[in-house]
Formats: sequence, C-alpha cells, structure tokens
Amino acid sequence: MKNSWHAYGLLAAILLIGAGLRFTGLNWDEGQWIHPDEGHMRIITAAIRMPDRLGVYFDTHHSPLNPRNNGQRYSYGTLPLFLTRAMAAWLDNGCAGGDGPGDRLARAVAILLVGKTSACGSGSFAGGYSALVGRMFSALADLGTVLVVYLLGRRLGGRESVGLLAAGLAALTPFLIQQAHFFTVDSMACLFITLTAYFAVRAGQSGRWSDFGWAGLTTGLAAACKIDGVLAGLLVVLAGLLWLLRRAPHTSAKHPPTDWTGIVARWILAGLLALIAFRVAQPYAFEGPGFLGVRISTEWFDRLIEIAHEQSGEVDFPWGRQWTDRTPIVFPWVNMVVWGMGIPLGVAAWVGWAAIGVELWRGRYRYLVPWGWVTLEFLYQGTRWVKAMRYNLPLYPLLIVFA
Repeated sequence: MKNSWHAYGLLAAILLIGAGLRFTGLNWDEGQWIHPDEGHMRIITAAIRMPDRLGVYFDTHHSPLNPRNNGQRYSYGTLPLFLTRAMAAWLDNGCAGGDGPGDRLARAVAILLVGKTSACGSGSFAGGYSALVGRMFSALADLGTVLVVYLLGRRLGGRESVGLLAAGLAALTPFLIQQAHFFTVDSMACLFITLTAYFAVRAGQSGRWSDFGWAGLTTGLAAACKIDGVLAGLLVVLAGLLWLLRRAPHTSAKHPPTDWTGIVARWILAGLLALIAFRVAQPYAFEGPGFLGVRISTEWFDRLIEIAHEQSGEVDFPWGRQWTDRTPIVFPWVNMVVWGMGIPLGVAAWVGWAAIGVELWRGRYRYLVPWGWVTLEFLYQGTRWVKAMRYNLPLYPLLIVFA
C-alpha cells in the first residue's frame, strides 16, 4: 500500500475486531466446569502459590509453584500456568481492600473479567475465577498471533496487502477464536510457534545470528507451554538449510556453498537459547535446586512417558476410544477445512499449500521454511492415535498465509 498510515489503520481495525471476538463471552460457562482440561488447570492453579523469594523458584523439590509439591500431577507446560497464577495473586491482593493505584487497577480488572462488582473476594481468582484469568491470557496470546500473521504474510508475500489480508482472515478464523476462549495452553503455544516461524523465515533470508537466536528463544517458550512445541525447532533447522540454498547461486568453486560451520554455529546458538528459555519457563522439568541444576527430573520425564502411552492408544482410557477407526490424515484434514477454518478458507489454504509445493519443485525456495514445517507437522499429528483438532492449531496461522 502506498500510504503506510492507511495500512496501520487497517491493521488496528483488524486487531480491534479480533479483540472483540476473543474477549467477548470469556465467562461463557458462567462458572461451571464444562471443559475437562480447564478443570485440570483450575485445580492446579488453586493448589500452587507464588514463592516468596527468587531462589526458591528453581528449587524443584521445595518450590510452592511445583504442582508435585502440592500433591498434584500436572500434564502441560508451566508458562501459561505461572502467568495465570501470578495474575490471580495480583487480582486477589487488589481485592483484599488496599487503596493504592495498583489495588484499584486490580479491582477494576477483576470487575471487568467477571462482569459484576461482587467479583472481588478472598482467593477468588486463584480459585473459582481462575479460568477467566487463564482465558484472558489465551485471548491475548491469540490476538498476538494475528499480529504475527500480519508480519509473516508481509515478509513472505512481499507486500503490505498480503499481511493485512492474512491478518484479517486470522482474526475471523473460527477455531482460533474458539480456542482463545479456553484456559488451556494451546493458544499461547500457538503464539510462540508462530513467532518461531516468523524469526525462522527471517533467519533463512538473512542468515543473521539475531534471527536464529530469537527463533531459539521462542522455541523454548513454546515447549514451556506444551512439550510438542519443541517441534518448532524444525523451523530453525529449515531456516539454516534455506540460508545455505540462498547462498548457493552467489558462490564459486573457490567458495563452495556448504558453509556448514557457520550454520551449525547458528543452530547451536538457537539450541542454547531454547534451553535457557525452557529452563526458566518450565523449571520443574529439571532436578535443580539452582539454575544450573539441569539434570532432567525423573518425575517429570516419567509423566511424559505416561502421556505418550495414553496418546498412542496403548492405555485403554474411556476418553481415548473416540479415536477408534479415525482415518489418518483424512479425519484431521476434514475437521480443519470444514469446521476449523470453514470451507472457503480451508480449501484456499490447501490450494496455496499445493501451489507452493509446485514452486519448491521448480527450485523456488521462498516458502521452504513454513511449507516444510506445515507438511511434516501435519503428517505427524495426522497419523497419531489421538487426533484432537487443537493439536493442529499451530498450523492454522501458516496455512492462512498460504491462502
């Protein structure tokens, strides 16, 4: 667009519409425990509490933030959980009757979330109202995803209008809006994976250390929301391969394109920063007690193994029987196209995916990073025993850009 101010105005309008759709009706269940995963998150939020000093935060076996120290088993990433618990503590402190500016602001936010002046009460937001706090973070995260879709579409499409159209479609995508209304980890994981895709695309185009570093950080944060977020690391790998492919036409016999030393160094940087981010945001995956105590926690790892057995169908839980005879690939594809996106956008997204595949076959690698990741991730998720729609949520932003 010729006038950038017009573009920024349109982007602001898109974000306002997206915010309206995401923040309206957060109290959709009116306090009832309808969503089973939300119930799990609510129980854990009420059980844990913020430590009184920073040193305790990394002390796995003594921290009050560790669900295991409070007689609970937790199955998801701790970053969304900790943010929700910290916000709940702030709101509850504000509701305790203080008269400082922060207390008044906390009470205003509490009333805004619940929709009534009687919202404030002792422990309300660490208890019964914790789902509203978690849903608020989900809505904020998904609105952030809409913004990143704009940045990603503008960079890949090479035009402001591509970014704006992609953001507009993302703001109106049904499944993104629905998941933004749940106190789960999926919307926040989706945001960090989409950020990883954005920085990985930049890294593949520029080869800059900073882009690889940011991609590593967001990968670690994605994994701290949901362990499957570690698969975003494949985006960083693809970024390195794209950078090598882009350098190839400008090399000669004296300077071959296989600059593996440089790219491996960038991968190592991204990996180290991912580990640091994961160490900070998912501290109880490690034994501790200090920051450098990075031996993997056997309790955390054993729980991962249990979850893997549950999701493979090896363990016969009643909730797992719904996946019997679900056709691999076809079942999740239909769910995404018909219900998650709606047929017009869903078909356009996969037609775009096919068109990009043809371009890659012809040696045009502009979309290699997101296309390669979407393809491999969809094949992986679409062939597992559990084929829940939310497992493919991180694919939606990239497929919208393809559309």
